[in-house]
Amino acid sequence: MYKTLAIIALLFVAVTGSLLDLTKVDEGSCVKPPVSRKLDVKWLLSQNSWYLPLASKYEVYRAAQVMLEKDINTIEEGELTNYCVQGTLSAGKMVLNAFGGTKRVGMELKLAGQGAFTWKTNDSGDWNASGTSYAVRTNNKNYVLLVNYWNEKDDKKISWSVLSTEKSLAEKTKNDILKHVASLGFDTEKAFEVDYDKCNEKDEL
Repeated sequence: MYKTLAIIALLFVAVTGSLLDLTKVDEGSCVKPPVSRKLDVKWLLSQNSWYLPLASKYEVYRAAQVMLEKDINTIEEGELTNYCVQGTLSAGKMVLNAFGGTKRVGMELKLAGQGAFTWKTNDSGDWNASGTSYAVRTNNKNYVLLVNYWNEKDDKKISWSVLSTEKSLAEKTKNDILKHVASLGFDTEKAFEVDYDKCNEKDEL
């Protein structure tokens, strides 16, 4: 009997240990970053298809919460293997497609000054989120590095993400981005890289 209870306890620890925990990936509260003056807004708006191959874990955890519409501590780490966000941008709105095409979330975007825009999701009920993003690095060719502020509730937390026109980043580009992220005070050990080759994609945008 005791052996059975011990096995059950170990299984419980193993399962609960795989659940997402925001406190372990917290990067602190909002501090406005230096915005890139090189951003070509016309180029940005002319790209109608985007991927998110690299981001902070805090960004991915919160985005997964919005898309899956459930409490963060009920989401297992294994579910993020199929995070695989794709976005289409048109007329100030972005539609995010994730988790093998099973989740779609609309997002309203508004320019908020040089290299900045506000955003608000509108398809996730009580899990909707809003915030402000700042473009802090770009090559105006295939990627934009964003620092993101989350507005909902009173947490005002900070994260970062990379919008890319391609599913993967060149190794040099990725390293340059991570160096810049570190210079802004983020912990690169808390970075999350998406492998789109492992995605169970049902739809191509």
